[in-house]
Parts: sequence; structure tokens; C-alpha cells
Amino acid sequence: MSNVMNYKGYFSKPEMSLEDGILYGKIEGINDLITFEGETIAELKEAFIEAVDDYLDYCEEIGKEADKVYKGTFNVRISPDLHKKAANLALKCSTTLNKIVEKSIESFVQSYDEFNNYRNSMLYNCAQKEVYDQTLEMWGKDVSYVQTLFNYGNNIGLRSL
Repeated sequence: MSNVMNYKGYFSKPEMSLEDGILYGKIEGINDLITFEGETIAELKEAFIEAVDDYLDYCEEIGKEADKVYKGTFNVRISPDLHKKAANLALKCSTTLNKIVEKSIESFVQSYDEFNNYRNSMLYNCAQKEVYDQTLEMWGKDVSYVQTLFNYGNNIGLRSL
């Protein structure tokens, strides 16, 4: 299940207003403010697609280059101590601080995706899911340990609890 809409490389995470009885959103990750709304999910999706297409058409019409959703650069604020450790690691590894940050984020995203794929595969067995979630909670969200534990359980035949 995902609450993020994607069309032509533009993204939005819609919200709802109970007070106004509408669903609404804006295109994320660009400098321009492009909003849309609908009363149903189908209307919201249609409005999002229309907003992206209108934005691209308008930019072309006025000769402006449409904002790219993500340009690949951003500022990161970390503690001075972590900054120092990362810079020293980059030096030791004969690489740049940017490369260290890029590889760290890449690793985090890959681990997150692998964890979600792993967890979703476990949804086929509700008892196993319940035990898995309890184990994850007990071990303080230490994903690698819980994955190792459950892989071990599967390897020794504890496929169904």
C-alpha cells in the first residue's frame, strides 16, 4: 500500500481535510507551487495527472524549463562529531565525503526496501507476522538482527509457527 502518487517523475503525497470534505495535494520536490484536489480518490488521481500535464504545458508555453523533481543535490545537517568521523573515513578510503553520504543513503534505501519486501512476504502467514512484529519491537527495530533471526528460523524448519 502506498500513499504516494507518481506521474511523469513528479510525486505527491495527498492529504485530506475532514472539515472541508476534500482530498488535496501538491507536487513535491519542485520550487513552483502546484496544487490539486478532488472529492474522491479517482478525482484526486485525475486532478494530479491534470496538474502535472498543465504545469508542463504552461512551462513550455512561456519558455520556462520545468523544475526537475530532484536535481541530486541537497544540504545535510549533522553533528560536528559525525561530520569529522565521516570526513576522516572518506580520507582513509580515498574517496569524498559526498561519496560516503551517497553510499550511506543508498545502503539505507536498499535495506529499507529489502526489509519491506521481507516483511510483506511474511504477511502470508498472520501468526508469523505477529511474532515477527513482536520480535522487531522487542529488539528496538534492529532490522538486521530480526532478519537474521527469522532467516535462521526458516532455515531450521520453523516456517510456520
